[in-house]
Amino acid sequence: MKKSILLFVIGATTLAAGLVGCKTKECENPTGFSGTFNGTHKVFIGTADLAALNLVTPIADVIVGSVSGSNVTIGSDILPIDLTGTISASNSNIVNLDSLILGAGDTIRIPSGIAPNGTLKIYDLRAGGTGTLDCKTLTTSLKVKAGKTNLGAIGPFDLSNLATLNLELRGTFTKP
Repeated sequence: MKKSILLFVIGATTLAAGLVGCKTKECENPTGFSGTFNGTHKVFIGTADLAALNLVTPIADVIVGSVSGSNVTIGSDILPIDLTGTISASNSNIVNLDSLILGAGDTIRIPSGIAPNGTLKIYDLRAGGTGTLDCKTLTTSLKVKAGKTNLGAIGPFDLSNLATLNLELRGTFTKP
């Protein structure tokens, strides 16, 4: 009887470890950052969520990640440039994005219903951020240190000069 109970416990433990192991392997990195993710970005100024204030609607986007060793490249439907970064050595669910620095004369153009002529122009941009993976959900944070736009005031915020705003683009994306 004791032998049967012991075999049952060993069998149940092995099955449970196998089930948990399969789920964990599906979510393991570095390959977890590879693939297509669908979601939206929200614009924050400090702690103010401009979508919650009905000033800027969340920005729909599709991002595609690829991994080579510990290097990650992220392409976006709305950003005309790829973001690059490195998977954290201490936590493989975090990618530290390289600084995004636009040179003189470089401009990001994004279709927008709130910008003049329907195009948001961002230039003199300096930003950096992170991406965090939780199985099939990727959250991103891109913090703007400096930059200028062709926008003026939106509600109480003047978005023409981004240097002093503590502006952050936060995204939530899921793998289908």
